[in-house]
Amino acid sequence: MQKLNNIVCFDGVCVLCNKSVQRLIRIDKKEKLHYTSLQGEYCTSHASRIPDVDSIVFISDDQYYIKSTAVIRILSCIGGIYKLALIGYVVPRFIRDWFYDRTARKRYKKWGKLDACPIPDPKHKHLFIP
Repeated sequence: MQKLNNIVCFDGVCVLCNKSVQRLIRIDKKEKLHYTSLQGEYCTSHASRIPDVDSIVFISDDQYYIKSTAVIRILSCIGGIYKLALIGYVVPRFIRDWFYDRTARKRYKKWGKLDACPIPDPKHKHLFIP
């Protein structure tokens, strides 16, 4: 199996998370990112290496990033105008993560929860890891 890089691990049953992935796919014109759900085979088989599996996880160059740092890394990976996300590092991580955690705690109540992970659009299926 070829080694993948720039993997976004997201909550596959979270409506907000799925909408965020769809947005990332639209803005990532060079298809630098790959996607997998935290409930999927890839994440469950790597669970011992993936920290805080209730959070978004970004895997890049064998480094694991979570919460707000993952979001900053994901956006900066896309490049272009999204590289400006690196400005987020001026805010201390504990403050960034407080906002992230607050949103994450309310995500099901505010945006909803799916019964199962949706099947990716066939034209983007190559970006998803089972």
